[in-house]
Amino acid sequence: WRQQPSPLSQDEAALVILLDISASMQQTDVQPSRLQRAKQKISDLLALRPDKKAALIVYAGSAHTALSLTADQEILNQYLAAITPAIMPRAGKFPEYSLPLLDEVLRDSQAPATVVLFADGLGAQSAAAFDSYFDRTAHQLLVVGVGTEREEKGLAPLERRALEELAEAAGGSYTDITV
Repeated sequence: WRQQPSPLSQDEAALVILLDISASMQQTDVQPSRLQRAKQKISDLLALRPDKKAALIVYAGSAHTALSLTADQEILNQYLAAITPAIMPRAGKFPEYSLPLLDEVLRDSQAPATVVLFADGLGAQSAAAFDSYFDRTAHQLLVVGVGTEREEKGLAPLERRALEELAEAAGGSYTDITV
């Protein structure tokens, strides 16, 4: 016998993952690649929230809802495993294109959501767009930088400072994956 939690105190907050799948996420400064490491961390995060709703939005030169809010972690992990930069119709790095999709994904959600951005950099207009969006919503932003800041030929360094500023401007927090 076990007491069931009260339905009046259920955690209804959704988790929305914004995943950068631009070409720079294929770099291997973080093993096995930035993208694969981000996927591993997303799976770990989902495992900490069993039976809670989550959604996945991917972006590069455009943004797309890979999976709307679902409590089915198995299907979310299957979609996550299938994500590659090759599926994107346009190259680029525009996380701000995912913001209108957030409203669409969360339209039926009553509680403020937690939005987790996994990226290695930003576009020129990203910070202003995120600042404006999170000023007018109650959602929480967490930014996870993926990569290292090494300056090597052919390697796009992690834009740590820009990502930290984005998180700060949106009232969120920043962490990174460097190993």
